[in-house]
Amino acid sequence: MIGLLPLLITLSGWYGPVVPNKVADKYVPASYQDIGGYLGYRLDVNLHKRLLHIDSATILAGFERRPGAQTWIGEHVGKFLFSASKMYAYSHDPQLRQLMDAMVRTYIACQLPDGYLGTYLYKDRWTEWDVWAHKYAIIGLVNYYSVTGYKPALETAQRAADLICRTFGMTPRSATSCWPATTMGWRQAASSSPWSICTDIPAIPNT
Repeated sequence: MIGLLPLLITLSGWYGPVVPNKVADKYVPASYQDIGGYLGYRLDVNLHKRLLHIDSATILAGFERRPGAQTWIGEHVGKFLFSASKMYAYSHDPQLRQLMDAMVRTYIACQLPDGYLGTYLYKDRWTEWDVWAHKYAIIGLVNYYSVTGYKPALETAQRAADLICRTFGMTPRSATSCWPATTMGWRQAASSSPWSICTDIPAIPNT
């Protein structure tokens, strides 16, 4: 079964807009934007009332002392880094950068030699939310790398992606929830071995 979002994207590509745009879209990097009004207000609230108040010790605890307090606790660091990186690209807020930097250093140090970056004991690996958490680990670290250029973050994401493929195989169906994030890490790293797999993704049916 084809998912709804890919189907809509495909259909929009086939038919195009009903009324063509008179002015072509122009990409403007977030750092050049100055968003005002209600949306700007909500962005400011997100930064100062949410992101800057994240308790990094709590969400890192499951990595520093495995197993985590909840089976899904491993997703939170990656989700934070993803959101914070997008906000940092827009705001360049120094406090947010400091929080991200400190969190990433600790997060990277928690990766095991084989690339594992979850919160489960070895005997429980890949049960419940473990693959899901690795997806967000890769997404978060790659987005952090994209706004900071901190190479160890990308290398950590790549090691996690490599572990996923060693564990589940080199096909999207092997670890469905993690595959988009895995290819994201590889695209950034441009590794020679899995790179051809990434370029084949558009030809693989969405099930």
